[in-house]
Amino acid sequence: MELTLQLAAPFAIQGRVTREIPDGMPVPPFPRLTIGLMPHLSRAMTEIGATLFDLRGIPDLKGIFSIEKVYAGTYGLVVPPTLPGNYFLDSILVNEVEVAAPESGFSGPASLTLAYKTNGGIVRGKVEQCSSGNVSLFPQIPAMRRPGFFQRVPCDASDHYVVNAVRPGEYYAIALPGGDMLALRGSVSDEVLVSQATKVTVRGGETSSVDLRLVTRPDH
Repeated sequence: MELTLQLAAPFAIQGRVTREIPDGMPVPPFPRLTIGLMPHLSRAMTEIGATLFDLRGIPDLKGIFSIEKVYAGTYGLVVPPTLPGNYFLDSILVNEVEVAAPESGFSGPASLTLAYKTNGGIVRGKVEQCSSGNVSLFPQIPAMRRPGFFQRVPCDASDHYVVNAVRPGEYYAIALPGGDMLALRGSVSDEVLVSQATKVTVRGGETSSVDLRLVTRPDH
């Protein structure tokens, strides 16, 4: 059996982060953040918002960054869902085309743009006997259930929670016990959990009140 190996040189992804600055407001300093790529095989990690990744870029004060030594393949993007100042992630563009899937394929040098906006919505409420539990908020559209559009916050001592700077749209909210990380896809039990989540509509500049009950995984 003969094998033919084809060597491919790594390439770079040039990126930028944009922010929508409200009229009349001063331009705030750019926050320090990290943009990462994870190989396709690490999909399960990207779905729970993991912060460990293999390739990373750190934007400068103008929001420009570069991710070096990328090899052709499919990657999951690891990006922060919010920025200081109540900015929410509005869109991800690869080569000026909006990404519509949890992973993106790269075969050569590419551009990556992350667009953040203000005037997001707020979701708040109470979870009965939440204790050390947490609330996960994720889009109803399966393709958008990935870092950047997924938020997870803890309950406070009074069993209340609040999720700030949420991108307007249709979401699911679910409260889970402390230590339980919700993987949004990939197993029957996760789909069972999603079926127990509560639907919530988030509108820009408005607060949505949603009280929840603690849900336990079927396999816990």
